[in-house]
Amino acid sequence: RGEYIRLQMDLMLLAFQMGITNVVTFMIGPERWDATLMYEGVFEKPVQHHNMTHNQKGDGYKELQKIDLFHMRQYAYLIQRMKEVAEFDGSTMLDNSLIAYGAGLGDGATHQYYDLPMIVAGKAQGRIKQGRFIKMKSGTLNSNLWLTFAQLMGLEIDSYADSTGVVSELWT
Repeated sequence: RGEYIRLQMDLMLLAFQMGITNVVTFMIGPERWDATLMYEGVFEKPVQHHNMTHNQKGDGYKELQKIDLFHMRQYAYLIQRMKEVAEFDGSTMLDNSLIAYGAGLGDGATHQYYDLPMIVAGKAQGRIKQGRFIKMKSGTLNSNLWLTFAQLMGLEIDSYADSTGVVSELWT
């Protein structure tokens, strides 16, 4: 699974380098609820991630945490690779990009879909400052982040999906 994810990430980076695209989305997990997946180096046999999100009682979260850490290692791989790609002006691909990592649910057991943690890497050509934790007001919509990204990329739009504004705290 990790090898597949890293291969897809490498293909995304090649597409950026070749000028084929400037925007990519990559959903790591399948939408099928009952998908059984092998997480090499994590579990000895395939597991169902979705079912694990519903069984966090007692120590159940510890097994789910292993998958979360596995996914974070894949994200770290992408960030490291982007740091290694030099741009013509001496900056790196990471310096000139925005990379979000997050989830569609905050708590799988209750299907809570608000106050989701998101990680944003990259500097968007110096337009955002990294190394910060920004706690948004409870109820802030993810679509606000996507609207912010769109505006940082130069799109002149005032709304996206159900957005209520931009995340102005991201700008430098």
